[in-house]
Amino acid sequence: MKIYSKYLTILFPFLLFAQNDFELEDLNYNSGTYQQIIGPSYFPNNVSVIYFGHEYWGTCQSRFGFLNNIHLDLISEGITDVTFIGVGKDQYNQHLNGMIDGRVIGWVEDSQSDGYPVWSSWNAYQRAIYFLNSDGVVDTTFNFTPYNENQQNYDEIGLAIGPLIVEDQLIWKEIQELLSYLDWDVDN
Repeated sequence: MKIYSKYLTILFPFLLFAQNDFELEDLNYNSGTYQQIIGPSYFPNNVSVIYFGHEYWGTCQSRFGFLNNIHLDLISEGITDVTFIGVGKDQYNQHLNGMIDGRVIGWVEDSQSDGYPVWSSWNAYQRAIYFLNSDGVVDTTFNFTPYNENQQNYDEIGLAIGPLIVEDQLIWKEIQELLSYLDWDVDN
């Protein structure tokens, strides 16, 4: 039975992430994943926050900066299992520096020549934000446009992320207990 747990551990995230995944190159030279192909499944045990915006709009740039600040605050608190990814459109690539300057979270661009498949498959619109649990399932989505960077909005974003982190920790503990009961090696 121990062999099967290894296969389940490998396959389970990919099966679940397939419904809300994409694979695009990270264009943010400040990001730890710069020039790597990323998407929600690239971070299999993380809660993901996916933001859709146009690189040339100041409001989109501001909201992406807000998310970057939340990311940095989470990291400073030792919370490393939340991933933020911004998704733009390659037709606005000439404005990329305005979006990523001074920011460390990943930024990818969907392809106009392919008909913007990521934006289409997600039914995304400008400044849409999606919160995915660690299984890649969308938990919450809303229009991020009215969310100026202030404490009330910061707290609201935290309330969207917090339960997903706690839920994932509880689910993982239950999975470990179940696998232990079945005499499966949960560490290998």
